Amino acid sequence: MEGLSFTTHFDENGVTTASGKAFVKAYRERYKEAPDSCSALSYDTYNVLLDAMEKAKSANAQAVVPALEMTKDFPGVTGTLTLVEHSAVKPAVILQIKDGKFVYLATVNP
Repeated sequence: MEGLSFTTHFDENGVTTASGKAFVKAYRERYKEAPDSCSALSYDTYNVLLDAMEKAKSANAQAVVPALEMTKDFPGVTGTLTLVEHSAVKPAVILQIKDGKFVYLATVNP
């Protein structure tokens, strides 16, 4: 597998947003390890939903869904994201296996 490159949603070395940097710092302090993609995506999901609920001034699905659909340029942990037709348009992270470890190569923006 050495040299294999692949995409993922998150790597702490590719964080560009202030919220991402704060997340990595807090996560490392709390858990004494690097955050993984699932942690970062879960954090983004929670915050995108919270943002939509605040904009809708409601937790009612009928009010929140239209607010979610209007999510644009949200500064998430995994990068700036926009929801388009129920899909998140956001950066992709490229990692490569070097010496048996995942090494950050680049972030590709849409």
